[in-house]
Amino acid sequence: MDMSAKPVLPDVAARAIGPEAAVEARWERLVLNWEGRARENKRGPGSYNDGLVRLLRAARAEPRLRRLFPFTSHYNLHFSLSTTQPWAEQGLPNAHPQEGGSYLVGRWHESGERVTAATPEEAVALLVERLPADLGPVFNRPDAAEEHHASEAGAALIVLSPRVPDGGSLLAPEVREASPAPADEPAARHGASVGRIDERTFTEQVRVAEKRAEERTEEQTDQGS
Repeated sequence: MDMSAKPVLPDVAARAIGPEAAVEARWERLVLNWEGRARENKRGPGSYNDGLVRLLRAARAEPRLRRLFPFTSHYNLHFSLSTTQPWAEQGLPNAHPQEGGSYLVGRWHESGERVTAATPEEAVALLVERLPADLGPVFNRPDAAEEHHASEAGAALIVLSPRVPDGGSLLAPEVREASPAPADEPAARHGASVGRIDERTFTEQVRVAEKRAEERTEEQTDQGS
């Protein structure tokens, strides 16, 4: 079953909250997506896909990298201070998985030595060493299209929020599942549950929620006039 919910991107919804929330959402999404691809394509140890998954996990565990906005290109891990394109990656290091499990670490926009790391942990240490000393905060770029997507995300949250009990939390990733076990088993261990909704049903529910919100706004406007 195709579990992707294309009308709303989790990191886009998070950007409406703030850049730090967008960073956290992107890390979550990247790890889940690349883990899913590895399972779906049966890419095992030594492959580019497996190398990237292990690198993402190690980098996410390092606070100095976790605060940056991550993105991937051709199995390479990059970092940005901007949560949207054009990426603000000038001076920031990146890491390139190699066949066999090693990594090349350097800076994309600078000519210079690229150092080989034997493990993802070594690659993370090299990435941290190459972070600029005057690194600024992560930021959102203003974008009209982004605001439109954020409004769609708000409607999506309205659709999903009734599923969340008081005091609970909601994680809404886009995933394409080959099997329910990778999600169901860890959820059960933590006393959580996994709810699934297909793209067509979700899109229709979002459309209905948006329409109802518009109707309520029109009613309030009529009453106030």
